[in-house]
Amino acid sequence: MNHELAEQLKDAGFPQEYTQKYDSEQWSTPKGDLLIPTLSELIEACGDDFNNLIRGWQGDSWTAVGPRKDDYTFAEEGSTAEEAVARLWLSLHGSLKAD
Repeated sequence: MNHELAEQLKDAGFPQEYTQKYDSEQWSTPKGDLLIPTLSELIEACGDDFNNLIRGWQGDSWTAVGPRKDDYTFAEEGSTAEEAVARLWLSLHGSLKAD
């Protein structure tokens, strides 16, 4: 997961203390420590809104799929499984920013 996406998670309210119990990766930044959640933590944080994770045909992308609401299915892509699920969490919380 890149630094910008991790900052988006933190700014959107992704629990920073949540990741400490798994010895997750941590970066020090001018704003303080930035904890990087694991794939398991991201999936758990999505809760019942996480449906599945699909690997692309060439293995170079992942899609995290969430719930269907009205005529819209929450689905977000990433170059890694962690990135796709992080983007899904942000989308579910209305906090996804364009790259």
